[in-house]
Amino acid sequence: MPTLYFSEDESNYDILVLLTDNLHPNGKTKAATLLYLDGKKIIAADITIYESGLLYHDGEIIPVLQHELGHAIGLGHSNYAGSVMFPSLIVVDDEIIGHISECESEGVKTAYSSFVERVECNIE
Repeated sequence: MPTLYFSEDESNYDILVLLTDNLHPNGKTKAATLLYLDGKKIIAADITIYESGLLYHDGEIIPVLQHELGHAIGLGHSNYAGSVMFPSLIVVDDEIIGHISECESEGVKTAYSSFVERVECNIE
C-alpha cells in the first residue's frame, strides 16, 4: 500500500492541493487534478480548487476536494448520482447529495490493481 506524505515543501509531495480564488481557465469547472504517472502507476497528483473562497462560503469545498482526492488516488467518474465521484455536484433542497459510498471503496480496491477510468455503480 502506498504511503502519502504531507509536506509544505512543494518539491517533495505525493498530492499537492492548491486553493485559489481564480476562475478555472475554461470557466466551467470548480477543480482539476493533474496526475503524474509512471506507466499506469500514479506517482503524484496536483489538485487545484478554483474559486475556493466561494466554494467554502457555499459549503461545497469539502465534496469538491473529496472528488478530486478520489481522482488523485486513481478513481474515475461514477455513473451513480449519489456518489462523490459523480461528474458534477447534485444539490437537492440546498443539500449536496454526493457521498463516499461502497462504489468508491470498490473503486479503490480495483484502482490499486489497475487504473480505473469509470466506476460502474449499481446502488439503488
